[in-house]
Amino acid sequence: MRKWLSTFGIAALLNSPSLSAQDAAQSEPQDDAAVFEKFKQLAGTFQEIDVDGAPAIIEYRLISRGNALQETWIMPAGTYGPNGKRELTVFHMDNGVLVATHYCASGIHPTMALDPESPAGTYNFVPRAISNLASTDQSHNSGFGYAFEDEDTVYRSEQWTVDGEDRLSFLRMVRASD
Repeated sequence: MRKWLSTFGIAALLNSPSLSAQDAAQSEPQDDAAVFEKFKQLAGTFQEIDVDGAPAIIEYRLISRGNALQETWIMPAGTYGPNGKRELTVFHMDNGVLVATHYCASGIHPTMALDPESPAGTYNFVPRAISNLASTDQSHNSGFGYAFEDEDTVYRSEQWTVDGEDRLSFLRMVRASD
């Protein structure tokens, strides 16, 4: 699983004009609290770009007196059913580790932890626990990652395990003008 996350992170970094290949090669351990502070700067509304059809809207909001960051995905009607769908992820610190619990429309709720082996400048999350998963054969989110091009442009990857096979998706999102 880490292979795809690292590959995503490095690909996003190398395509980013603000980061060099040398930055990507660094391997210092990440400070989870500092990464969480970076994620808090996402507060606001983003929109998926480079997509056919209606884009997803991604809202970030600080909650719990700034101790948690709520990420809400608002997917448009059509591909996601007649009413679209909403999903929620909450990021917070847990004894020095940045974790994210995803509340999926499928009813499965994986809790991910920031992977300390993420390449510099990337923020990959790997499963810590998955609640409401009846069987590992059941489709489920099995990882996601972020890379920041700048404060207004973010790359996001997601890995799903479907019928025992990994499926990847990638998107680029930009801060929506208010």
